[in-house]
Amino acid sequence: MRTTGSTLPWRTTRRSLLAATATSGTTLAALAGCLDRSGGDGSDETDATNSTGDENDTDDSADRSTVSPSLPMDITTVDGPGSEAGTMTVPPTEGIMLLNFTRVHCPTSEGLHSTLGTVRQKLMDEPQQDSSDDELDYTVGPDGTVTMFSVIDTTYGASPSPAELGEWWAAHDGNWTIGMDEEGTLQDVYEVRGTPTTIVIDADGEGYWRDEGGTTTANFVTGVTETLETIGDAETTTATDTNETSG
Repeated sequence: MRTTGSTLPWRTTRRSLLAATATSGTTLAALAGCLDRSGGDGSDETDATNSTGDENDTDDSADRSTVSPSLPMDITTVDGPGSEAGTMTVPPTEGIMLLNFTRVHCPTSEGLHSTLGTVRQKLMDEPQQDSSDDELDYTVGPDGTVTMFSVIDTTYGASPSPAELGEWWAAHDGNWTIGMDEEGTLQDVYEVRGTPTTIVIDADGEGYWRDEGGTTTANFVTGVTETLETIGDAETTTATDTNETSG
């Protein structure tokens, strides 16, 4: 995983740039409603308390700043629609992951679940093509080529129990794996400033596509298919180079 410097080297393509441009207004509006961990959004009492910056909060921030989280990372998962109690490893051992950072009591995060559910169904039901109109070879699911995973950070804002998170998931259109980042370190790894943030990563944890604030079903599907194509092209090139060298 290439994580040198303060930011991850996000791969950028022409279509993802167009998608980001088209949704910039949506992103700003979303972040205004669900601010980052330091500010809170005032949607619950916990956020309001945390935003006052008392002595304990300051100490917690100082402790967190010394943490150097690394991947892979096991995230606790809970029972709910499409989700089972256990753990999910980030990144996946193979294939790619559509990793969604969501938040309880964030209307924008909760509202995005329906769109992501449509993305999941579209990927499952409609074969997707690459830029050459060739059909991509992939499967969707916890053991598939494309894994969908939503995660909440329980170190700020609401901190539901596993049972409460499962109920919340059922009430807000979840139908894939949902987990709890109990240390808050996964958001640190991917420098998540606000929710919802959704990233497509590979088996090395490298980010290929990123959205902050939510976008359309088509743009999410494009993020997944472009990543599959890019990884497939890289694997083909590597195999060719290996064969030429050994030959």
